[in-house]
Amino acid sequence: MVRSQSSLHLFVWGALSWPLRRADNEAVAATRLLGEHAMLLKLLAQGMGMNFYFAKEVLRLWGVFSQTNLRVRRPATAPDPLALRELYERLERLGLTHGVAT
Repeated sequence: MVRSQSSLHLFVWGALSWPLRRADNEAVAATRLLGEHAMLLKLLAQGMGMNFYFAKEVLRLWGVFSQTNLRVRRPATAPDPLALRELYERLERLGLTHGVAT
């Protein structure tokens, strides 16, 4: 009986601290997820209208847009092949290509 009373405080502490430890784990997971997607978010936030090209290209890869719906109005700057390759690599690395070949 003494043994169960002495371990009672550990049980109570564990029960009370569980939400805090769970929140810490969720915060760590959210930070890791943001870190993994940070470069993709930077690409999608490009200025001078390039972000519209990238967004439409991602939607095309996912099958939302056809090849004919990729027109972006001027004065948006079209991305060069290197920028598109970077986008494709990021999507592939994150598993966001939905199996569509680029």
